[in-house]
Amino acid sequence: PGPPPPGETARGAGSGNPENPGEKAGPPGFLY
Repeated sequence: PGPPPPGETARGAGSGNPENPGEKAGPPGFLY
């Protein structure tokens, strides 16, 4: 965990996290 690389949240596929709907999908524990 930690802040995403620049642009990750803006172009992300969406993690399903309602607080961060633009987060990029990733392995468990990453931006979840």
